[in-house]
Amino acid sequence: MMKTHTMLSCLFLVLLAMIDVSCVSGDEDRPVRITYPYVAPTARTAAILDGLPKVHVGMSGAEVRSRLGAPDEVNPTYNSIHVKAAKKIGYSFVYVIQRKQEAGSVVEKDEKLVRVHFGLDDRVVNIISVGLKGQTDAVE
Repeated sequence: MMKTHTMLSCLFLVLLAMIDVSCVSGDEDRPVRITYPYVAPTARTAAILDGLPKVHVGMSGAEVRSRLGAPDEVNPTYNSIHVKAAKKIGYSFVYVIQRKQEAGSVVEKDEKLVRVHFGLDDRVVNIISVGLKGQTDAVE
């Protein structure tokens, strides 16, 4: 029994070390926590806006990342706002260009961003831009 406990403790420590290393590895392919108020650096904004016309319905997540870079957020998408009845139907990549605060009304957040929605098959189902002049509000 003691051997099993010791082995489990060692396994836990190894897994914890792996998690810790991945969080500080500088991996640019994973979402990064942003602080508010937030305005993307000029180069990041340009990369998102230049890459946006190259993103199309049917693309994979890897293809979107190759055009827009790593998303700022990856969020699950559900078929209902009712938690008890909700079924996951996909996920979205969110590319934030501006957000004044993390939570609040649309006016309070004053967001400029792009949301790329994927189905469970990892293919783009639609692309929505919010607050971006000259950009399509929704591409189906």
